[in-house]
Amino acid sequence: MKLEHARSLLKNELMASTPTLDLQSDITRFLEDCKLADTTTVLNALTESDRGGQMKPEFRIGEMRYDHTALPTIKELYKRQLDQFEQRTAQELGLSFYRLQQTTTTAIATFWERSINRPNGLAYVSQFLTKLSQKLDELQQSVQGKSQEAKSSFNALKLEAHEEKLKEASETFFKNKNTIQAACQRYKERADQKWKTYLHLKRCDKAAELYGVLRVKVEEIQEKCQHLHSNLDKVYRDLEQSYHEVSRQGNNDNPFIHTIQRINLQSKRPKVTGEDFIRWYREQSESLTNWSEKKAEDVKNEILKFVDEAYYPLTSMTVEQVLADSNPEDAGQDLQQLGKLAVPLWQYELSEIPIQQQHLITEFYYYGVESNNTIFSNPPLSSRLPRGNNNPSFVPTGEPHKVMLFRVEVGVPLFAFNGMRDLESAYLDPNKVFKHLHRNWTNLPNLIPQEDDGGALRWFALALAPDPYKLIINQRRQYSVYTDQAKKLEDQVLPLGGDRKSAFKAFKSNLRLIKEITEKIERITHQDKDKAKVVLENYTNHLNQVLNGGKVDAQIKEQVEMEIQEIEAYLEDLDVII
Repeated sequence: MKLEHARSLLKNELMASTPTLDLQSDITRFLEDCKLADTTTVLNALTESDRGGQMKPEFRIGEMRYDHTALPTIKELYKRQLDQFEQRTAQELGLSFYRLQQTTTTAIATFWERSINRPNGLAYVSQFLTKLSQKLDELQQSVQGKSQEAKSSFNALKLEAHEEKLKEASETFFKNKNTIQAACQRYKERADQKWKTYLHLKRCDKAAELYGVLRVKVEEIQEKCQHLHSNLDKVYRDLEQSYHEVSRQGNNDNPFIHTIQRINLQSKRPKVTGEDFIRWYREQSESLTNWSEKKAEDVKNEILKFVDEAYYPLTSMTVEQVLADSNPEDAGQDLQQLGKLAVPLWQYELSEIPIQQQHLITEFYYYGVESNNTIFSNPPLSSRLPRGNNNPSFVPTGEPHKVMLFRVEVGVPLFAFNGMRDLESAYLDPNKVFKHLHRNWTNLPNLIPQEDDGGALRWFALALAPDPYKLIINQRRQYSVYTDQAKKLEDQVLPLGGDRKSAFKAFKSNLRLIKEITEKIERITHQDKDKAKVVLENYTNHLNQVLNGGKVDAQIKEQVEMEIQEIEAYLEDLDVII
């Protein structure tokens, strides 16, 4: 949820483009406020005097003598004052240029600072600066054109013609003071016009330079905007990837973890806007302009920090507070799901356990909760808590955001577990390569109790006894039984299996055969009980001797031992003392 909100905040509140119907008017107003919209205003600002008013270049001739020395005198004055004028012009234009540069670049920086620190300010600033750069380029070209005109005018203003006239007036035989004075005045007027044009030329160049500097400043901020946008774009892609990863994890839940699903978190979800974020960020004494100089990872961490703080009232809730705040029925369903996930992973067949022993299986429920003061001890959740035959136990964990359940099931016999038969077969495999640690391990009782075969083993064991029984024979490693079911077969014998265990398995699965053999054995026994006793006693003795020889496979040995027990029990049933 937090990642989704961070992603939405970034995409819709910080990076989105907004309609800019008044963009042109915004640019015009900005240029007017900076006194940049009209080139004349800029030119006048550059030639504005510290004492007020405009700079007025003037060639001063003073109280010069209007005689034959007038020409060299006025030329000397012009040269000396021209150097002073050029130096003063450069100095004052430089000061005015610096003042305007500081004012306008500060205005651009202020605009950058103010506009970027608002919802979707980046898109607005980028569009604004693009248009502003174009406008500054137009203004620069305009003053450059005026500079070219001024340069042409300046080059056209020559003083040589006026020098010739002054020379003629001062060198005539009959010198006329008024004529010389008038020629000097015309020379002065021409010089004033030339200096005025020079000043205009230089201020046009400075104005063009100013617009160029401002364009460079705008381009610097544009580069920052591009870097900032690149950072935000990378952060968005990272958040998008993280969001999809969390979504995939949510779709593939950990089989041991249940996330509360039924609480209405939307009603508790904080409402966060771009203005909220910017206000929060400014309170940290930070400006979004700093993002242009930061790494994408740092920007991402700052956004996530804000979202974390916004979600703190929700994320700080303990899991018990969440459940207590939800509908008891919904909380009960979540707890039941927790109980299902905590079921021990082992698998066993209850039917394998004798009914009289099944009551020995007991299950204990241990809940890991934040503290002993838990809401699960009291209604309404205490009655909805999964439990065994006894009351559940609560173990303080100090973990406020998790409730853990540990279910312990005891009393399950090992032979009931799935796969135990396969393990037994592998353990008793005659071709096994391992050696048991206990040298007499074959004499140990079997972990798995033998199946209740309904008495089939007794009749199988008796059928294997020698004459007069000998109903089951072992010839050429093949166990077979004489039965009416084999009338159509050769020798009237029915094959059972290649070894004793498989033969018995086939025997006990044939109920008709068991019934037939039972009747035949009972008939043979009761024909001569004494003889039956002797035959069966000798047969059991023989079997014990074979077993004691230690050459019988463990699996077969176990079955033979049980066959001996069945024969002995049969003899006891006949009231025969062994």
